[in-house]
Amino acid sequence: MSFTQNLIKHSLIYSLSGILFKASNFILLPIYTRVLTPNEIGTIALLGTFFGLFRTITYMGSQTGIFREYLHEAKTEGEKLIVISTGHWGLLFLVGILSLPPIYFAIPISEALGIEKRYSILIALLFLNNFYRITKYARDIYFRINEFSKKSLFWNNFEHLLDLIISIILVVFLKLGVFGVIYAQVVSLFFAAIIFTPWFYKTLRYGFNILIFKNIFSYGLNFVFLNATSWVMNLSDRWIIGQYWDLSIVGLYSVGYRFSNIIQVLNNGFKNQWGTSLYKMGDKESVSELSVASFMRYLAVAGLIWGFLTLFIKEILIIMTTNYYHDAYKFTPIIVFGYLFLGFGNIWSAGLHLQNKAKWFWVFSSFGALTNIILNLIFIPRYGLFAAALTTLLSLSIQPIGYYFISKNSYDIKLPFNKILSMFLIYILVYFSSIFLGNSIENLFLLISIKLLVYFAFIKIHFLIKIIDNQDKDKLKSIVLSLFKS
Repeated sequence: MSFTQNLIKHSLIYSLSGILFKASNFILLPIYTRVLTPNEIGTIALLGTFFGLFRTITYMGSQTGIFREYLHEAKTEGEKLIVISTGHWGLLFLVGILSLPPIYFAIPISEALGIEKRYSILIALLFLNNFYRITKYARDIYFRINEFSKKSLFWNNFEHLLDLIISIILVVFLKLGVFGVIYAQVVSLFFAAIIFTPWFYKTLRYGFNILIFKNIFSYGLNFVFLNATSWVMNLSDRWIIGQYWDLSIVGLYSVGYRFSNIIQVLNNGFKNQWGTSLYKMGDKESVSELSVASFMRYLAVAGLIWGFLTLFIKEILIIMTTNYYHDAYKFTPIIVFGYLFLGFGNIWSAGLHLQNKAKWFWVFSSFGALTNIILNLIFIPRYGLFAAALTTLLSLSIQPIGYYFISKNSYDIKLPFNKILSMFLIYILVYFSSIFLGNSIENLFLLISIKLLVYFAFIKIHFLIKIIDNQDKDKLKSIVLSLFKS
């Protein structure tokens, strides 16, 4: 199987692996918006964002460090086993010492986040939850290194399904509100930890190497800064909205933000495999060619998803949410488009990893976060949620553009800029067409019919500009067929 076919195959499986988790956001959306108040939805969003940051800090970017040591530095099977063992010992120590003491400060943390004190017990549980997540984290690293994408598909979807079922029971039937959502997360992860704990402790028997420990966590430290600044970008707009407006407006914005999960399914699936594949691209010429080819294929797939979502977002919101949330159609496509740039960043990160230029990850991320905060403080008070969405798009675009230019210093990258700029202009036309059609046509059947025609024309343009060619189509078909056969 060629590099491209292997990349597409495993990326597709990893995308499916996370699809239930992302799909659950949409399965639960019409439930949560009817059962929970906007304030409760805002509280869930703040807790999720805070503990997302806390998790990335406490795990010290170790996944990326283990990947580099295992795939790029270790030469023998014995050395690779020591890398895994050392990484796991390091996780036990670092995550334990950072996750368990804050349990005693749950009340002041709840006050600092601006949520009610009665939720402090949930904060304590989420700190504990972060510690026993080690087992799942280690398992996912092991699956990715060995390209066990189908095992990842099974176990991740099992956990997400369990979370989904428990959430519905606790929130809908037992009326536990925010407590029900968090209890479901804690319980589902606890089951995963129990199942894989025996395997995890077996991996510890290969010992501990202080030099490998230093290499893993010093390299990974760059990604702590990267993830921390990414968290600032994710949280700052919602936090600033909450300061100038209220949690109900944060809830409205968060509902729009959830639709970025659709692109994140694609991004995460690709990223999970790209972390392994980038070390197998070969010489500099191959790295350049494969990076450009991967970029164009990602642009095609992600662009088609974005186009469909942009054209039909208003109708989707009408079906899935109450009236309060319908105005999210105005800014949601802008947020989602920002997440296309995260996908671009995944691709151009290869050059930085291969050339050991990890510091640039957090340098560009810091610049993006600073831009995000400054622009949000200036424009959110005046222009509200639309300004927050535009700021998100601009901030997320800084990283991939920076990665591209750093990579170009080491590799002869030749992008077809005329095709790319043409597609970006078409994306702008699609967005404004969607707004115009939604405001001008009241007949729902006619509106959907016209939007479908626009979307089919949008697909055709991808072939005319040759963003997609027949060879790509045939490769995708053969990969999908091979998945079903196996």
